[in-house]
Amino acid sequence: MSLSVHRRSDAGAGDPTPILDAPLLREVIIGAGLNYVFPWPQLTSLTLGRYDPAILKLCPNLVTLQLLPSGNADLSDQAPIVLPSLELLTFPSDFCSIVHQLRLPRLAHIYLRETTVLTAEHATALRQLVASSSVAISRLAVFIKYPAPQTFKCCVAAVPAPTALDLHCGNATKLAPLIAVLARPGALPALHTLDIAGGRVFNDDYGAIADMLGARAGGLRVFALLVQQAYTAF
Repeated sequence: MSLSVHRRSDAGAGDPTPILDAPLLREVIIGAGLNYVFPWPQLTSLTLGRYDPAILKLCPNLVTLQLLPSGNADLSDQAPIVLPSLELLTFPSDFCSIVHQLRLPRLAHIYLRETTVLTAEHATALRQLVASSSVAISRLAVFIKYPAPQTFKCCVAAVPAPTALDLHCGNATKLAPLIAVLARPGALPALHTLDIAGGRVFNDDYGAIADMLGARAGGLRVFALLVQQAYTAF
């Protein structure tokens, strides 16, 4: 791939540098503070270190979008942002407030990252994303440090039909209450892949795991449990 960087002769120190000659460019990763203008319409994958709705509106062909944690997001523009081809969205918890702007009719994969405490705001954001998509959400991934069982239950209810769930917990998380949520009748009925990483499993937690596996015996095909601390074996 050929990539040419062109700076206008009249560009000041703070002006963006256009990158014009990159016909094969499809993926861009931009850290916060970088000031470039890429051929946005041809991109299919974008990682933004600073949320900028003006950039997203120039990227109608995105299939994957990752928003990185940033304390200086541009929240001044609250107009709807339509990304008609986007299938995978990764966003940190501090971007829940902008989710209502997004119109993602083909969204199928949601990754909620960089979250310390799972709150009702996350469940609301997930419901908004599900409502914006005209296809079923097939994969939900939650990377959370201290997930509260009741709020986790609300998040599971907000995305009712994924076939795959990735739950990544902080090392201090006790897993049994979360696993019990997944054992409840009607919880994620289409689920066939469950990946749990992090957290702690104590001797009395294995009963909860066995109950959940028993409740899902008719549908679960893949189960991964990679914990930081385990105090007994199956």
